[in-house]
Amino acid sequence: MEQDLRIYAQGLAFSGGVYDLRTLENLISSYRKILDGLVAVQLGRRQITPNIKKQLDYNVSINQGSIELLLNFVLNHKEVLGIFAADGGQVLSETIVTLFKNAIELREKASSLIDKGLSININIVNSFNAGSRFDSPNVSYDNNKGTILINDPKILWAAQLTRGPVNKLLSQIDGSSVEYISLSTESSEFRLTPDQRAIMGNQKEELKATLNIVGRLDVVAFS
Repeated sequence: MEQDLRIYAQGLAFSGGVYDLRTLENLISSYRKILDGLVAVQLGRRQITPNIKKQLDYNVSINQGSIELLLNFVLNHKEVLGIFAADGGQVLSETIVTLFKNAIELREKASSLIDKGLSININIVNSFNAGSRFDSPNVSYDNNKGTILINDPKILWAAQLTRGPVNKLLSQIDGSSVEYISLSTESSEFRLTPDQRAIMGNQKEELKATLNIVGRLDVVAFS
């Protein structure tokens, strides 16, 4: 795949090459916020900063079909992104898709525990550094005790930072107008589907959780 990332959405809202304007705007703006947030988290930031915005942009082309957006990272100053810019964005793309998948998995597991009336205990069991990579599975949980295990604190930050735009996307994925939306690279893909709408809801916006750190953190807080 020539592009760094591919965003694909299928449904009646995109049929016949004529797109529903509100759905299309939501798709583009929400994914821009998601990508900004995931890049910021991967670089060890609480949120996208003006400096990072100056160094990072996206070239977008649209293929015919349901709706297919092809994104390339525009890395104006590669030294800011370090190892993630060494190959022009391929490593960054793979990391972004995996981090996004892990963030949604964390919210799904937390949602399941909330529905059971259990208190949530999140255990972090790996060191943190801006260049860390992910190996699946990165999120696991005990269905009876309310314990969620993640191997990197960036997963928690990514879940929190992308919650708003993810909820906006899920609110439109009804299985008909929009069947699903996927984010993919050449070798990996993650889909948002109607099944994940369960993670939305007022009672799930602010999660009451106990956070435990097992082992050593190279960096104890995001800058």
